[in-house]
Amino acid sequence: MRKAAIFLLSIALSIEFTGNAVAHEDAETLVEPHENSGARLFTADAANGDIIAVNLPEGKVIARLSTPPYIIYLALGKNKKNLYAMRGTGRDRDWVTVIDTGFTEHNDEVKLPYIARSFVGNVPDGVQHGHTASVRGKDAIIMEGDGELIIFDKAEFSGFGEVSVRRFPLASVDHYAFVDAGDYLYIGYLGRGMVQVLDSDTGNEVTRITGCPILHGKTKDPTSGRVFFGCQHHAIAIGTKGDEVHKVVARIEYPDEQRVGNFHNGKDQVIWGYTEDGVPKIHRLDAGKEPYRFDVLPIERSIRQGTSEDGEYLFVLTFAGVFEIRDGGTGELLHSMQVSEPFPPDLKEKVDRAVNPDIKTWGDHVYVSLPHEGRILDVDLATGTIYRYLDTDGEPTRLIIVSGEHEKHGEQDHENET
Repeated sequence: MRKAAIFLLSIALSIEFTGNAVAHEDAETLVEPHENSGARLFTADAANGDIIAVNLPEGKVIARLSTPPYIIYLALGKNKKNLYAMRGTGRDRDWVTVIDTGFTEHNDEVKLPYIARSFVGNVPDGVQHGHTASVRGKDAIIMEGDGELIIFDKAEFSGFGEVSVRRFPLASVDHYAFVDAGDYLYIGYLGRGMVQVLDSDTGNEVTRITGCPILHGKTKDPTSGRVFFGCQHHAIAIGTKGDEVHKVVARIEYPDEQRVGNFHNGKDQVIWGYTEDGVPKIHRLDAGKEPYRFDVLPIERSIRQGTSEDGEYLFVLTFAGVFEIRDGGTGELLHSMQVSEPFPPDLKEKVDRAVNPDIKTWGDHVYVSLPHEGRILDVDLATGTIYRYLDTDGEPTRLIIVSGEHEKHGEQDHENET
């Protein structure tokens, strides 16, 4: 009986191993389904911290990626492959989640997006209108809680390899306004009211520029190379070339008591200055005309402003749910349309999460997130008419658009942009 049992067991094992051998034969590799679209739109969901990916122009949601709630910033890296989702402060851990957008150097190799890596920061920032800070073409993030600039020398986050970084210590912990001007980095300090100039290669301090209390907001005029910072009672222009390098070349008084809190680059060297809290005005500065002066453009109380990638258009989204398309140089109203229900009048974004709408352009379309309605507006710029709404099943806030042909749609030099 014992010999019979052993014989039967050997037969059973033989059958099992044979079956496994058949089950593990080479299988055909299947390519993950995706659409070779012209672009891909990413939005942060304020409801739970997800990242929603939408193919354009199809308007099809292709992925929903879960990140630690809640997101305060979305920032695209220089190579368009890495998208950085930064968690809001006021939480126990400030996560930064890096998402592979699915884009490579060749537009015909677009694949599905995925989460490549997450790491813990300390109040990460440095975002400039949806783009990371940049040092010599390298992605960078400022850790405001540590007073440190982190530069990713090789931004390869997939796999188990180490990510090579350099660390530039800053003068103190603060909230910063960052401008990359090539050989030098100009870093404004909100609380200390100064601009620290660093060597871009070494991180060594070159000089400090003082006399700008409560500093917030910055941009660069590509034509003159001058950088502009918003201060409490005036704005300053600093030279970055020749004899005026690191010198304050102008202090520009505001025409009223309202300061400028941030800037957008418009058309023909025009810079648009705005602030938060729905102030019914925008400041206009012509960086090509000296002496510098601010003019005031009256508008309805607005929750979001912006410009197109090429600066041709100025956009205003009012609390009443009206979307305005204006000339990026003069501010002249070109189109106006009711696009949503009114926003809550007391809606105000804090530092724990993004809740406000966002505006981004791609080609001849402009996209506006409407978190209070759970959808994204798509407007035809040429005609100034509503093309469609994209439902997201969430509360879309921050917007990023990635395209293999992005440069053909007037991409600005974002490393030097606000």
